[in-house]
Amino acid sequence: AVVVQGAELHVLRGAGDILPRMTYVYTKFAVEEVYQGCAQLSQLDHFLSTYGFRRLITQGTECGWGDALYAKSVVLPCVVS
Repeated sequence: AVVVQGAELHVLRGAGDILPRMTYVYTKFAVEEVYQGCAQLSQLDHFLSTYGFRRLITQGTECGWGDALYAKSVVLPCVVS
């Protein structure tokens, strides 16, 4: 694990070469500007969706930040109703 507090989106943008080979991404997010230029949840959703990721789990705090788990669409189980 690597800690890059507040720069998560910058790191993910820089990892564009390896994101297609990844299955999961676990990252911090913000819903308000906890750090200048920090990764907002909506920005992470949009950016990671371009690589086929969908947010599975979001655990927020009352302090305006939280954790999110993303997975590639191809690994998500099918739901039969």
